[in-house]
Amino acid sequence: TATRGQTVTYLLRVSNVGSSAARLLRACYQIPGVPPKLILVSAPPGFVRGGGGLVCRRFASLPARGTLIFKFRMQVPASARGGVIVSNGYARASGMVSFISAQAPLTIGVASPCPRPSSC
Repeated sequence: TATRGQTVTYLLRVSNVGSSAARLLRACYQIPGVPPKLILVSAPPGFVRGGGGLVCRRFASLPARGTLIFKFRMQVPASARGGVIVSNGYARASGMVSFISAQAPLTIGVASPCPRPSSC
């Protein structure tokens, strides 16, 4: 759970569970949230912003049974509404028909405007 103004960290882990190297790998992280979206504070070196809130990087290859881990720091905007937003990570290598994806939920907690909720 995060609150307005708080910084949160997302880890994107891409693993090649195959027996041969994954070639021409593209790893992407999608900045989560419906407007207002989370604010990107920092991304790993080499990641470039694209359309649709995507931040991506390309790699020549990932060895068999190799793993890459990337850390993204995001800030919850002051105008965020309470609720759950979903973070998405994607990866695809040459020859794959579609992206492999994973999701992680984040609950945004918003303080009650009532000073004593039991009396509201």
